[in-house]
Amino acid sequence: MAGLSNEQQENVWALWAKSESVRLLARTIGVSQTPVRTLLRRCGGVKPPPRARNRRHLTMSEHEEISRGIAAGLS
Repeated sequence: MAGLSNEQQENVWALWAKSESVRLLARTIGVSQTPVRTLLRRCGGVKPPPRARNRRHLTMSEHEEISRGIAAGLS
């Protein structure tokens, strides 16, 4: 999101929580102010909750197991 790595985003949120300025945030993580402002604008200045896979969706290993079964002619 906003051209920042996950680590950079975490640093932005940690410093933003300490009420640091956008200018200082950008300087600290080594980017221009634009991606920092974009991230903050997209999220409304509030760190989004971590993403989680819906429990109803199959995992990659479950997909692989089904694929192997189909290839082996199993129902």
